[in-house]
Amino acid sequence: MDNAILLHADGKRSLFENKRVFPLLDYPKIESPVYVLSDFEGAVSGVSVLNSKSSYAESLIARRLRDDGLIDGEVKVLVHRGAQTDGGYQVLYTAVPKGLWQNMQSWVSSQKEHCLLIPKTALMYDLLSGGNGGVIFRSGRRFSLLMRQQKVMDCFSVLALSDSEEDLRIAARTLAERARKRQPEGSEPPLKWNWYSLGAASAGEEDSLARVFKEIAGAQVVVADTEAYAKKGGGHVYTSLPTLALHFSEKLAVNSLGDKISYFAENHLMRIACGIGAIAAGLFVLGLWSLLQARIITTQAGQNVLETQKIAQSLQEETTPTRQDKQFYATRDFVGLAAKAQGGVDPYSFLRSLRSAAGDNVQILRVQIQPENNSLIVEGWVEQSGGSDKPLADFVEQLRGLGFSPKAIDAISSASTRRSGAFAYRLQPMSDEERAGK
Repeated sequence: MDNAILLHADGKRSLFENKRVFPLLDYPKIESPVYVLSDFEGAVSGVSVLNSKSSYAESLIARRLRDDGLIDGEVKVLVHRGAQTDGGYQVLYTAVPKGLWQNMQSWVSSQKEHCLLIPKTALMYDLLSGGNGGVIFRSGRRFSLLMRQQKVMDCFSVLALSDSEEDLRIAARTLAERARKRQPEGSEPPLKWNWYSLGAASAGEEDSLARVFKEIAGAQVVVADTEAYAKKGGGHVYTSLPTLALHFSEKLAVNSLGDKISYFAENHLMRIACGIGAIAAGLFVLGLWSLLQARIITTQAGQNVLETQKIAQSLQEETTPTRQDKQFYATRDFVGLAAKAQGGVDPYSFLRSLRSAAGDNVQILRVQIQPENNSLIVEGWVEQSGGSDKPLADFVEQLRGLGFSPKAIDAISSASTRRSGAFAYRLQPMSDEERAGK
């Protein structure tokens, strides 16, 4: 999905689409799918350390910010990341004024097309590489920095006095000095800083500011590629937004759950369809193989019955008494076993009927055929919702309907005895009297 990008930064909204940039009014109507990258009008972002992981982290952070005088009024605290460190549980957050948060949510939900709302600080964390590192976003006069050193995070921003080249360079030096001071004692500078421009007046502006930062920070600085977008009144804006868009996803977005699911489903529609098709094909092949195996077993059983009948007939035709050897007794035992199998229960038919009788609430754990007394042992367990025995009673009634007389016995399998609601029954074919009484 090739979406346009709406940049909401420094209280202004700009739409980047088809190599052109357009200024927008507050809460505009969007006619096509769009990604919204927002700093929530310069909302406070930072790292707060708590004693432990807590479900009240948002309330605790809001109270700290209010006590420090950084916010005034109600806020919605967005927790982007939480991690346990030696000093406690550190939380990366953005505190959005409650009124602005509600207006933004209402606006993105009212759009006809997908409108993913992505916090700038959440995107910065997603860009952090493993180990030590730092990310810098520059948007107009604002420089935002997120760093991680020895598993400890820090986040802050610097605002230049004006858009002049000198004031921007002073802000870059201030940013670098604060970054060096906030590094843990005895640690080395981050291995690499990644610098991204959200909007520059010239192609070389970011490189110039990055060099100023590098001189003070004393670390490697990599400036992301920028692309030129034509402005309506003439001139160009140079931005790294196309590179950043590669990291946009519903995982970073702060939309409602329904909007996220809708976006994911549409964006991955082809993959979902292929996955469902593959599952359906697999189930079809499995069902076909099972049916084939059942037919093979039935055919083999029929052949065994015919062989048994032939052997029995040939033995009856024998008139000359002979001394029987070991082979004779082995043959006799086989004939007897085959005869019992012929008159016994068809395993395939019985298991299919047993699965139908069990339904959804009864689980069959073990089935044992005992040819010596022409019976079967069925062990399982039943989910007793609210202590009701109705599922088990219905199962027993189904067994009687199949022509068996169930009799409760002690479980043979130790796996059955350890479950709540376990049962074991011996099944024997009903006698003629029992069938008549039924």
